[in-house]
This record gives sequence, C-alpha cells and structure tokens, in this order.
Amino acid sequence: MAKPTLTPAPNDPPILGSPTFAADAQGFLGWFPVMGQYMQDMGDWIETMIGDVPSENIAAFAHLTGAANKLPYFTGAGAMAMADLTADGRSLLSQSGALKVAGGLASGTAVTQNQFDVTSGRLMKVGDGGLGGSIPVTQDFDLNTLSQTRFFGAEQTSINRPARNASNWIGIHMSRVADDIAVQLAVSRSGGVVPHLAWRKRAGGSEGWDADWCYAYSQKNVVGSVSHDGSYPTGAVIEHGSNANGNYVRLANGTQVCTARIGMASDAWDTPIGPFYTRSAGAIWSYPAAFASVPTGFSGSVEIGGAIPAGVSFSALGQSTVNFRPWVANASASGANKYVYLHAIGTWR
Repeated sequence: MAKPTLTPAPNDPPILGSPTFAADAQGFLGWFPVMGQYMQDMGDWIETMIGDVPSENIAAFAHLTGAANKLPYFTGAGAMAMADLTADGRSLLSQSGALKVAGGLASGTAVTQNQFDVTSGRLMKVGDGGLGGSIPVTQDFDLNTLSQTRFFGAEQTSINRPARNASNWIGIHMSRVADDIAVQLAVSRSGGVVPHLAWRKRAGGSEGWDADWCYAYSQKNVVGSVSHDGSYPTGAVIEHGSNANGNYVRLANGTQVCTARIGMASDAWDTPIGPFYTRSAGAIWSYPAAFASVPTGFSGSVEIGGAIPAGVSFSALGQSTVNFRPWVANASASGANKYVYLHAIGTWR
C-alpha cells in the first residue's frame, strides 16, 4: 500500500479586509473535506504497516530493558534477549584498518607479527607458529625458553636440542599445559635415512626440563650399532655381526653373546685323558667381538658321528680369546667329520 499524499495543497487562509476575502474563504473551507479524507487514508496506511509486523515480535521488543553495552537479538519467533556489546565489539564493527571486516581479512596489530609472536589476544596468521606454512628454524636458540604450544625447528647450533646423531631437528612440537608443565617432541630431518623421534618433559615446580631427551625405537633403528654414555643407551637396541671367528650379539644393556661352529676334521682326537680321548693340545678361540671383561659363562658341545659321550673344557679365559679342548668317549682319527660348538656370554661395556 502506497503512502497517501495530500492533494491538492490547501489554499492560503483568507485575509480579513482583502478584496478577495469571500472567494478565499470559500476556497479555504472547501479544502477541509480533502484534509479529512487524507487523515483517514493516512490512518489506514499506518494500520496496514503495523499489521505487517508480527505483534509478538513488537511485544518482545517492547518488553526488553535497555542498558549500556547491550544489543537486542532474536532468540526465536516472538522472543528477544540482550547480548553484551563491549567496546572491543563496537570497535570490531566500526574499524576498517586494524581489522578489515568487509574483506574478511584481519591485519595490522590484530594478528601475529611474526612466527614467534605470542601476544595475547592476537589472531594467528597462517604460517605463524609453524601451522599452515614453513616451520620457523631456531638457530642459536635455547629450546628451554620455548613457552607456547606451537611447532619449531632446531639447527645444530640450537641449545638443549636432542643430541643424538648431531643432526638438525624439525617438527619440534611444544605442548604447554601450564607455565611449568610442558612436553616437547622432535623429529630429525638429517643424519641418515632413518628418522629419529625424541621427547622430553617439564614436570613442574623447580625440576625444569629433563636434562636428557628420550628416544623412540622403530623397525628401522632397533637394530644397529649399540652404544652407551654411562647412564643410558645412546644407540640401537640390538647389534649383531659375524666374521671368521663366529657370530656375536650385543644388547643395549651391555650384554654380549659370542658363538662359533669350528670344523676340526683335520684333527686326530686320539690322545687319552682318563677314560676319554682328546686332541694332542688345546685350541684357541678368538671371539668374533672382544668382551669388556672376562666372560662369565662358557659352554661347548661336540658334533661327531654316533651317539657317544663328548664335551668341551675351557682354560686360559680372556677378554679376547679362550683355550678349549674337546673330548670324546671314543678316539676319532684325522679326516673324520667333527665340529665343536662354542658359546661365551659377558658384557661389551
């Protein structure tokens, strides 16, 4: 419905004593019926406009109590409430510099200024903190000073980084629970084809960060060269090898086991020793890997044709060699197949 208009416009009021007073008075009085119709049309128009708005919405708005820093909003049909509208909120709606609302982009001091910015209240840009972009590398940086949850990288010059393999570490994830409770995870990015995972914690109180990083093992690094710094293993869990002297296995806890199968077909075991026979002199076994001290356990067995009593005795026990002598119940001539199996157990450190 269009808004009513007052047409024609009313004549000027008649002026007493004017030569045209009678005509002017008649014209002025004739405008009153037009004005009456206009007032009726305007009343109908206002009633129609109000009628287009649901009465429950008007009632809901009318029942609100205005207050400072409040904004009305609908919670449903015919239901409204007041929401807080703080100074920051008004600034957010009005600014076009620090926060470009129309373009949907935050900029200026409303966002982080660099990859290490941890200013409270700022939005983090893509890439800052190592999220959605390149990880910031902390050259000559002390990892003990990292204070917020985010990702970093550490070069060889970084302080308190994982020491294993003297490699660069990337993906150092800092998880902060409280001011003095946090965890750091790190993955190596160089130093060989096998990646390494390390972690450490800060438990809280006066303990600070763990002095030593812990390292995870996988199918790619559980077997390799074992090593130890005197307090913890620093290499693989299991090391094994072989050479002309036999086979050896080293464990990260310091245990070492050496074994050998020695063919002695060229020997004659016909020298009597009590009720048994042996070779004319003892033989020497050089271990495939030297022990840190004299092994604490030796054992041996004999493989020879026939089920006859046989065994091995040991003497001159050493860290690198041991003397052994096989014995059997029946003499065995040179050329007959026979083997001696030797075992020694001790420590490599």
